[in-house]
Amino acid sequence: MPKKTKQKGRKKLNLRIGVLQGVFIVSLLCWALGIFVGANSIAVFSLMELSANPALNLLLLTASVFIFSLLFFGSSAPLILFFVGIMQGKAFLGAPVETIAGAIPLFIAAYAALVAGRYLYADFRGTGNFFAHKREMVALFGVSLVAAVIIGIAG
Repeated sequence: MPKKTKQKGRKKLNLRIGVLQGVFIVSLLCWALGIFVGANSIAVFSLMELSANPALNLLLLTASVFIFSLLFFGSSAPLILFFVGIMQGKAFLGAPVETIAGAIPLFIAAYAALVAGRYLYADFRGTGNFFAHKREMVALFGVSLVAAVIIGIAG
């Protein structure tokens, strides 16, 4: 009997990882759709022009993506990245390489929020411990912030 329990536990874990990857792929597609909508709209608002420091802009945007994607246990990441894509649409027309490079920390932050949301949901259900995985979550979020600063300075 213990083998069946372990096998069921492994299947559930694989399903959760598959769902996590599916939401992340949908998030990437939503960002691309947002870029398309933002580039073809008549909106003049662009988040990338808020200050003269592109590293600060990208850092704040990355932190915002993480915080707002963590809402609803990470499942709001596609919606957040869609809106970020709309805001980056005009910048994509002028500098596509910089915009795509600047999206790397955004995707890492969204993935970090998805992972944190998965652990948070497991903690609420009583099947896991959110704080047992804090190093993994802090490391992912830290990598996204460091990437944002490096890409912002280089761009």
